[in-house]
Amino acid sequence: MVLNQWNKIRLICGNHGDDYTNEMEIHDGKIGMTPFYNCPKYISIYAKKGGKSCNNRLSVVDFERMLEYVTDEKFTDDGDVVSVVGLKWTAKGVDFKVISEDDGYITIVMTNRKAIGR
Repeated sequence: MVLNQWNKIRLICGNHGDDYTNEMEIHDGKIGMTPFYNCPKYISIYAKKGGKSCNNRLSVVDFERMLEYVTDEKFTDDGDVVSVVGLKWTAKGVDFKVISEDDGYITIVMTNRKAIGR
């Protein structure tokens, strides 16, 4: 598997306990802002929707850093490929955990503590 392909990563919102069904979605920022990944339960302050919003999010830049980190861990210096299931790390206040590798995809749960107020 080539990990420089962003579409080989399933990014899951980690703000819902053990419920790993909330796959993060790419969302356009407001005019002049960069896109970001957000929980499907996100409600923009600019939208006229009701309900409680999950504000867990990850910038595209931080997604690329995450991808680079996982790639570095997946391939050894000798070029061998290793499993990254169970790999955990924190970067810039965001917690990441690899929960599975299957069918060429890596599933990562992420929680941006600053964005959700933890």
